[in-house]
Amino acid sequence: MKTTVLLVVTLSFGFSQVNAQKVMTKFKNEVCECFRKMKPETMTTTTAVKNGISNCFVTAATANQSELKRNKIIDFENPTPQETSNLWKQVFEHCKEVTTAVYGRMNLLEKEAIDKSFEGIITYVQDIRLSAAFEKMGITKKMMTDRLSNKGEWFDTLTVYYWAGNYAKIGNNANVTTKIYHRSENTIYSFNAKEAAVCSVQEAEDLDLSGNPDKPTIIEIDSAVTIMGMPVKIIRMKWKLSQIDYYYNADPAPMSPDLFSEHSSEAFATFIGMTNCLPLQVVTSVASMFVIIQTAVKVKPVIVDEAIFKVPELVDDESLNVIKIPGIKMMRIKK
Repeated sequence: MKTTVLLVVTLSFGFSQVNAQKVMTKFKNEVCECFRKMKPETMTTTTAVKNGISNCFVTAATANQSELKRNKIIDFENPTPQETSNLWKQVFEHCKEVTTAVYGRMNLLEKEAIDKSFEGIITYVQDIRLSAAFEKMGITKKMMTDRLSNKGEWFDTLTVYYWAGNYAKIGNNANVTTKIYHRSENTIYSFNAKEAAVCSVQEAEDLDLSGNPDKPTIIEIDSAVTIMGMPVKIIRMKWKLSQIDYYYNADPAPMSPDLFSEHSSEAFATFIGMTNCLPLQVVTSVASMFVIIQTAVKVKPVIVDEAIFKVPELVDDESLNVIKIPGIKMMRIKK
């Protein structure tokens, strides 16, 4: 009897392994065949290649999701990093030639985008303009900036480092307000570099309070303005409660749209996609209450030290997230 039970268990395990292998082979075949049909050699942007890779993976995953989960290969609703890494490794090994072609093309296009884009530092001076409502309350610009300065929050100079689709914005205030964007994660990290305790971790996407994409109305405005002696054009991004005016000239700081294609926050990807450059002035209006004006005074091409984009080690702290904000998570900075 024991022998019979053992035989049944062994056979069941064997059939299970065989079925799992069939499911995995089917998934790999579908991804690889999709890669072949992409014809990466004809693609001209990294965004197109990335979208193609994502489409191949999602299509195959959707078609095989239930079988992959049933055979305990991967649960796409809650995958572990190890499962995801193993899945990609098996796909690469299954069709090395085509995956090499796809990723090789993406790397080549990325290098070309970086080579033709600005690397260096742009220095902006910052000003603020208050609405009439503040004036009626007897609050002047000096009172506002003095109050913010006393708290270490106001900066009148912003230094922005750009490299390979990443940026680091650093204020000259006492708290050293810092905002770092990592292209590989499409994530913005905001914290005070001096005596930092908490970091805002934000998906670089424009979302409304419901968590849905919040796309602005785009308006191109005629301009007679000059910045740093150069004539500039204006593109206005307008949402329900705010707007951003980007002033630009294409010459001093060119930028490939590929490097910021996923950065929809503040409609930055849209702006660069329309202009192929970085802004020389950014005018941000919030709820018709005040306006922040950041104007470039120096554009300096220079090799940027990658260490400037380093983010402190972070740890989860749910007490910081009692109030949920779509796309933003507060984390504790590890001491």
